[in-house]
Amino acid sequence: MRKSVRFALLAVASVIALGLTGTALALYKPFLTIYEYSYKPAATPSVEVDYDQAKTEPAPAKVTIIVAGDYGIDLTQAENASIGFVIASVKTGDSSPFAGATIQLTGPITVAKPSDYAASAAQCTGNPVHAAVWKLNLTVAGTTLVVPAYVDKPGPAGSAGTLVFCLPNPYIPESSGGAQFGAYPLSVSMTFRASSHVFTNPTAPTFYTWTAIVTPWNTGAGPPNAAATVEARANVPVPYSNTLKRTATKKGMWIFAGKLTGGGGPFVKERLDVYAGAKTTKMKFNGRTGKTSKKGGYSFSRKAGTTARYFQTVFGPFDVTDPATTCAGPSPAPAGCSTATLSEVDSNIVKAPGVKPKKKKKH
Repeated sequence: MRKSVRFALLAVASVIALGLTGTALALYKPFLTIYEYSYKPAATPSVEVDYDQAKTEPAPAKVTIIVAGDYGIDLTQAENASIGFVIASVKTGDSSPFAGATIQLTGPITVAKPSDYAASAAQCTGNPVHAAVWKLNLTVAGTTLVVPAYVDKPGPAGSAGTLVFCLPNPYIPESSGGAQFGAYPLSVSMTFRASSHVFTNPTAPTFYTWTAIVTPWNTGAGPPNAAATVEARANVPVPYSNTLKRTATKKGMWIFAGKLTGGGGPFVKERLDVYAGAKTTKMKFNGRTGKTSKKGGYSFSRKAGTTARYFQTVFGPFDVTDPATTCAGPSPAPAGCSTATLSEVDSNIVKAPGVKPKKKKKH
């Protein structure tokens, strides 16, 4: 049950395991969130990399995603191979055919020939040569917008690697080199498939921090606003586990128990969201669990029905921004760290069998 990572819809969490509360003061607040389909140490899972920002924020000019140290990155995929897919929500220009609407684009992530992008790479990063180039092929209304990512490993300061994106200016006409349709992203979700072996998890249990360094455009005809460059951090516990089981059916109630741990320890005094439905594909929010114990254990109960239902618990994703903790310390961005997130972890799905009503005794 993947929850939306659109942070306009999320309440700020008090994630006790990290000791986090509060809000950052930086003006520009893009978010980076990492979701893994398995957080097991040394696993090679599908990995979702999400970028989000509000409509009121300026358009991004350059985004550098820095993969946390100790992750593995495989760049040996064949040219033209599809290594994942992308879904993007894009704000269009008022004078475009979309009349300023926010539209959704989708498409595959494919491997390009780096030499084909040498000129644009040099303009973006200052270096024409990169270990790999990945293309985001975003299609809408029969038109495909190609956004290259310039990929290298290792990255700076002991990080595993970098993915760099440079985006055209949406505030100037397309005829002057501006963005097609006057478009810029509000959200981008890139999923790299496990079968492509792009990312491998670290082995040591702890919290790992991915980073996005984001430079916005000036909202006029000027160059990128380098002084407003900020850092967005994404905290990923490895391992990260949320297990669920049905323990009993008593007095007309289904009773469930689970355990939430991450980074080598339990999450304490946290509540998880519960989802339920008659089908695994149609599960809806169904309240919350009790608070987790000192060992990360939690429980909840629901009235048993006459037909089977499916249950799952979800923890995160959360905005855990705090200048004193998650955004503390030195930052490579001139304007400092502006946001921090904690990844989502989902439990297994549990089936609760229907309970037949007791027959009334005949008198």
